[in-house]
Amino acid sequence: MDRLAVICSTAPSLLLARSSRSLTGGPAYSLFTSVAMGGAVPVPRTLLPEVLRWAPLPVVDDLIEHGGILPEDDPWAYRGDDEALYLRARLMPGQVTRDEARALNWTWFLRRAEFVSGEEPDTDGPAADGQPDVWDLLFEASVGDATRLQELDAALPQQQRIQLRNLKAGSQEGNWPRSFLADRGLWALMSTLWDPQSTVDPRLSDFHAWTAIRRAYDLVIEGRVEEAGRQSAAFERPPKPGKKLPPSMQGILPEALNIAAYAALAREDLQDAEALTERAAALSDEAAGNLRLIRVWRTTPKNDRDPLTNPYLDLGLPHGSADWETRYRELVRESRFDTTKYARLNMIRGRLDQARRSEAGDAVFFRLPLAHSVYEAPDDVPRSIVPPLEPLPRRTPATSGADMEAVRARAAVELLQDFRTTPPRLDRHRSR
Repeated sequence: MDRLAVICSTAPSLLLARSSRSLTGGPAYSLFTSVAMGGAVPVPRTLLPEVLRWAPLPVVDDLIEHGGILPEDDPWAYRGDDEALYLRARLMPGQVTRDEARALNWTWFLRRAEFVSGEEPDTDGPAADGQPDVWDLLFEASVGDATRLQELDAALPQQQRIQLRNLKAGSQEGNWPRSFLADRGLWALMSTLWDPQSTVDPRLSDFHAWTAIRRAYDLVIEGRVEEAGRQSAAFERPPKPGKKLPPSMQGILPEALNIAAYAALAREDLQDAEALTERAAALSDEAAGNLRLIRVWRTTPKNDRDPLTNPYLDLGLPHGSADWETRYRELVRESRFDTTKYARLNMIRGRLDQARRSEAGDAVFFRLPLAHSVYEAPDDVPRSIVPPLEPLPRRTPATSGADMEAVRARAAVELLQDFRTTPPRLDRHRSR
């Protein structure tokens, strides 16, 4: 009779809330009480198989949202193919394939899968709600673009937002936790945010070694060759106890020796330049050409040889750059009132023109860098700030009155069956 009162009530949630004891019943009645309480009252797990076969999908979603259905309950085993896939995506997103996500039109899952696998995001614009797409913003950050970090901060989940803020804070002094330094996908962004003004110690980490060689090369391009020499010399400092050049960065050492040799050439110390280049050539065959040049220069009288510096680098360009003429004209326009600088630029152009007419070409210049790949940022995924895989968001509407009436009807039939099968308990002391 108590169950009958709940089923027939126009406000069953009030009756259930006021009841001093839990009213138990069959599967349909248990589900009705759960629906009446907005999914907050769970259905006993032993009864779930009975109701999952027919429960309206919004009702199932209510139970999922309140923890009343867990992955181990296998609710998809009781539904048709489309609903089964939807429920798996709601409870076990890690077992959903890309093809299944496409069938669900689950864009977030597909975009994340592309990003985590290292594919460049394919996008037609911002997300459907008009907000910036977190995967586009993450891709920009991963290649070192820091212009939209505020938008990325707003789009990330809380844990990844904290990581991003810690990353930005560490860029003030170039001091990050080991987990950040080990995440090669963050290097491009860290390099953009950190602008070291003094010599970087390459023995601190793989990232610091990479930053040190990039800084040395940038200083050469900027014409600050003496500073570049000091930075490259940091690779040769006697190691502190327990510190040495990271093994994975050993490929950087020939570049460091090559830059140090170039700095020696800039101060016309051919003996030191030869010694450094010999060491570089022992580690990399790419340095052999530079070594031959230096040995030729050492045997050539000073008045008979051209300047030792590379004219491409003198223009602020990488060795062999095809844009040197454009850069030359720009510098000429800037120095039209500076006769000394103008004369120097004309000498640089003369050297480049002469090299173009020569069979040796650019091989007559000291080559720097030896390998461009050393200076390129890793293309790894920045996993420290990638949002974790999340379940498919609910796609069903809120449980409607029609859904509730469908469950109520099942519960009523179940209760009538109880009346049919339960013997009456007559009170012999009453005339009725």
